[in-house]
Amino acid sequence: MVEFRYNINSVDIDESEIVDYVKENFSPEDVFPEKELEYWAESNGFIKEEI
Repeated sequence: MVEFRYNINSVDIDESEIVDYVKENFSPEDVFPEKELEYWAESNGFIKEEI
């Protein structure tokens, strides 16, 4: 858990809840730039096919 403090207010954030929310609500292309996705795919054995 991460705690952020600003002046007298504090907020507790559970990082696992953030990860779960992102996984459930976003696609990889919503989160990462296209070049990063291409690099990841090529680095993990995927082959780009032209359609």
